[in-house]
Amino acid sequence: MLTRSRLKNSIIATVVFYSGILLSTPTYYSSYKREQQVNYTPKESEIMRIWVIDVGQGDGLLVQLPHADGDDPTDILIDGGSFAKSDQDNTKKFLKNLYGKNATVEHSFITHHDSDHVKGLIQVLKDPEIKVDKIYHNGLASYIPRKRENPEKYSTRQYVFSKNDAGQVNRVMGSYNKASKIIDDSYVIDTLSEMDTALKSHEFHNIYRDLATAVIGKSQPSKVKSFERFDIDSKVNLNSESVHLTPLWPVELTRYKNWGYTINGNSLTFRLEYNNFSMLFTGDHNDESESALLKYLEKEDKLHLLESDVLKIPHHGSSHGIESFFRHEQMDAVVGVASMGARGFGYSWKHPNTEIVRWMGGAHRVFHTYAEEKYINWYGDETIKKADFKERSHILIETDGSWFRVVEIDPGDEGKAIPVVKNVRSGDGTRWITAKPQ
Repeated sequence: MLTRSRLKNSIIATVVFYSGILLSTPTYYSSYKREQQVNYTPKESEIMRIWVIDVGQGDGLLVQLPHADGDDPTDILIDGGSFAKSDQDNTKKFLKNLYGKNATVEHSFITHHDSDHVKGLIQVLKDPEIKVDKIYHNGLASYIPRKRENPEKYSTRQYVFSKNDAGQVNRVMGSYNKASKIIDDSYVIDTLSEMDTALKSHEFHNIYRDLATAVIGKSQPSKVKSFERFDIDSKVNLNSESVHLTPLWPVELTRYKNWGYTINGNSLTFRLEYNNFSMLFTGDHNDESESALLKYLEKEDKLHLLESDVLKIPHHGSSHGIESFFRHEQMDAVVGVASMGARGFGYSWKHPNTEIVRWMGGAHRVFHTYAEEKYINWYGDETIKKADFKERSHILIETDGSWFRVVEIDPGDEGKAIPVVKNVRSGDGTRWITAKPQ
């Protein structure tokens, strides 16, 4: 069953709920500035599917590359969500619902090791029926204080660290050069063997220790083949002539203003292209790293790589963004997608931020995995009171490289009812939209 509801205007807090109402055609939006059509049926073997999985509060995306009838697609898993215990199995369940017991993930990307991006991936790695071949990461880790080095004291001018409630340093990400703010190589994990050595020496702190244990300890149905640091020079072989992945970030692992900004700002960032279609994957970028990314791309004459039909909105649509990134003339994304749960949407962080929605061009251009009416009053309309309306959905992008569409799918069906490509109704997503030629 396809979901029947969308937040139609997050600025004025209007909630539209299509409960059981089937409308004949999706809405045409002139603001997309692209040709759109309803009656389009691409060949199944030419469709690439990109899922924004309902993982609760966190990120989890799955790309299924085009594949011939009867063949299993090559998969790219990006993160896995979620820090809520009740949602930690969502990615694992999703993969099993798509493929049955024996699922294979050929390529897995960890944009950064925050718990809401890796806890679900850890559960995937622990599952003896799911194969994970190659994992790509940014190199940053979390260490127990004084395990990797033993300085006399930690200084905010020399180390990226965080403190517990008692004011004690409880984890360290790395030391850095005071002038350049580049994090020292001595703290960076490059390969599977380096991770194994540090794990055996009991150097890792909490969530990264759990991740390393799951990666190193995986033996069923087979071991992880590689754990590779990913940067702008990385090459990822997707075994496809039509699908290409271009790394954009990080250039160098950099210390930003605090722990949160540093771990988010070094998120793996890349552009995925399939013929004329492109999508930008951005992890949890923030204002400091978005500004740095723009400067780097301008310096290297690569601003054209911002061009995208779909933007994975950074950091779940948080307020930690800059207008010059979202509204850059080279980007011009038609729609944006974001993942969040109840905590992110409502009572803690107010995702997606109203400014982000405005920069994207309005709520009809922003698709997200969670909405709940009782939290809508933070948009400014005090007349909306607590109510029972709540919606969770997977977001699915389908494209044949020439046209694409976005569809909302009830998580209750979790991949068991992949929508027929010619059957999209209003309230479920978009019309087919022409992709921008590269």
